Amino acid sequence: EPWYFGHLCLSEVVSENNRDEIRQRTTESNGTPIGTLMRVSDYRQMDDGRLTLFVQAVSRFRLFEETHIIPYKIATVELLPDIELVEAHLEGAMDIAVGGMDYCGAARAAAIAEDRYWQDFEFRRVSLDDSTKKTSMSTMANFDARKAATVALNADE
Repeated sequence: EPWYFGHLCLSEVVSENNRDEIRQRTTESNGTPIGTLMRVSDYRQMDDGRLTLFVQAVSRFRLFEETHIIPYKIATVELLPDIELVEAHLEGAMDIAVGGMDYCGAARAAAIAEDRYWQDFEFRRVSLDDSTKKTSMSTMANFDARKAATVALNADE
């Protein structure tokens, strides 16, 4: 624990009203599939063996290479941080870049590190039981105030 999986929408042929349609996968301009890294917050196995998962989206990713297909697909992926985070780290990366150093890659790595730092704050464990309660606030509020207090206290040290 925690459990993660990648959600990737692939092309498929769908027959509706006796007409075949191809649904496109979400891709970059070069055709590389883009997916979403998901974190499992809770799960329940049903009597018939199926699983019900309660998940939260963590990050986007780019499919780099499929490594296994059987018994299920496994792939190597590259995390894609928010462009705003990369831009925020770009100037600092250019300042420390030497010669032909890849400052864009350094900015992306710094953005991913910052994203990972805040991940515990942005992820809130919610159980399936919590999701069925009638409250005025969404059980999936995208932050955990207890983690934020811990991060703030540690930042002062």
